[in-house]
Amino acid sequence: MPKSDVFMLVPAHYETLVNLPENNIITANAFQKTMTDVTAYELVGRFCKDIVRYQLEDLTLPIRDDALSDSTFIGEVKAQCLISVIKTINLVSVCLYINEYEDNITVLLDQISREDIQVKKDNHIQSLDLYLEEAYGIIKNGEAKICLTQNTKASHKNRMYYLAAESNCSEALQATITSKKLSRYANQNLAVYDFSEIYVSGSVVYQVYADYDKKPEDRLYHESLLVFILELLVFQLAAINRTNKQVENVLKTQKQLKIQKVKALLSEYARTMALWEAKLFRYPNTQNIYDQIRSRFDLKMIQDTFRYNHQHLHELVHVRNVHNSLIESKILFFIAIVLFSKEVYQLALTIHQRSFTEYFSKPFAWVTSISSLLIIVVILLYLKRRDTETT
Repeated sequence: MPKSDVFMLVPAHYETLVNLPENNIITANAFQKTMTDVTAYELVGRFCKDIVRYQLEDLTLPIRDDALSDSTFIGEVKAQCLISVIKTINLVSVCLYINEYEDNITVLLDQISREDIQVKKDNHIQSLDLYLEEAYGIIKNGEAKICLTQNTKASHKNRMYYLAAESNCSEALQATITSKKLSRYANQNLAVYDFSEIYVSGSVVYQVYADYDKKPEDRLYHESLLVFILELLVFQLAAINRTNKQVENVLKTQKQLKIQKVKALLSEYARTMALWEAKLFRYPNTQNIYDQIRSRFDLKMIQDTFRYNHQHLHELVHVRNVHNSLIESKILFFIAIVLFSKEVYQLALTIHQRSFTEYFSKPFAWVTSISSLLIIVVILLYLKRRDTETT
C-alpha cells in the first residue's frame, strides 16, 4: 500500500467558542506554524490577519467497513486537529491531519464521504459533529473536503475511487466505477509546478508528491499550500451554508417572518464578502489552481441555491406585508366610519334639538367637528396610498 497523508477539512461556525488552548505560535507544532507561514506568504486581502489557528488535542478515529448492517470497526488512526477561526464572522475550518496512513486509503475516504467519522476518547465513541460541539462549541454545517497526498501515483482505476471518495473493496456496493467524468478528472493533471501532480473532483484533491519521502515537516509546506486553498473554500462553504440553513428555517416556520429578520440574515452574510474576492493570492499560479479547484467544488451551485432561497424569502415577506396592510386598512377604515358616524349623529341631534347655528356658535363644537373630519380625510388618503403600494 502507498503511504498517504490525509487532510480532512470540515466547514463550521460557532456562537461561543469554549475550552480553546492558548494560541502560541512559538510552541505550535509544525503543521500550525506552516499553515500560518503559508497564509502570510501567499494571501493578499484584508481578512488574512483575521485568521487565528488553534492546535486542539489529537484524536483517535475508529475505522470501520461500509457494510449496510452490522458494520464493524476494523482499526484506529491518530489525527492531529487544527482549527482555523475568523472571529470577526464566527466561522471555523476544522482540519484533521493523518500522517503516513498505510492501510487501504479508500476505506477511510469512503467513511469521510458518508459523514461517518467517529471520535474515541476514554473508551467512549461519539460522532465528530457531537464531539466538536460539546467540547468546543463548534457547529459543523457542511460536508467535509479532502486533500490526499501520496508518495506514488495510483493506477487510473484507483484514482477514480480516490476522487469519488469511495471504497474499492466495498461490501455494500460490489461494482466498478465507470463514470466518464471521474475518468476524465483522473487523467487531468491540474498542477502548475513540477514537484507534484494534482487531480481534483467535487470533494477530493489528490496530489502525487515527488519528494514525499522527505520528513513530514519538510513536505508540509507544499502540502499546506493545497490545504490552505481548501481552507479558504471551506470558509466560503461555511458562510453560505450557515445563511442557507437560517433562511430555510425561517421559510419553514414563517410565523415571525419580518423584514428586520431578513435584513439581519443578509447583514451577517454581507460581512463574509471578503472571502469571495476575485483575487485572493499573491502569485498567479496559486490563484490559478485555486480557481480550478473552486470550479470543481461547484460553489456556484450552492450560491444559486442561496439566491433562490433569498428571493423566495423576499417574496414571502412582501406577501406578509400586503396581508398585514390589508388588516391595518380595515381597522383604520372602521375607525374612520365610527368617527364619521359620530359626527353625523351629533350634527343631526343638534339640529333636531336646537339649531344648526346654535351648534356652531360654540367654538369647541365646530373645532372638534373639523378636527374629526380632517382625521377622516387623512385616514382615507392613507388607505388609498396603501392600496396603491400593495397592488
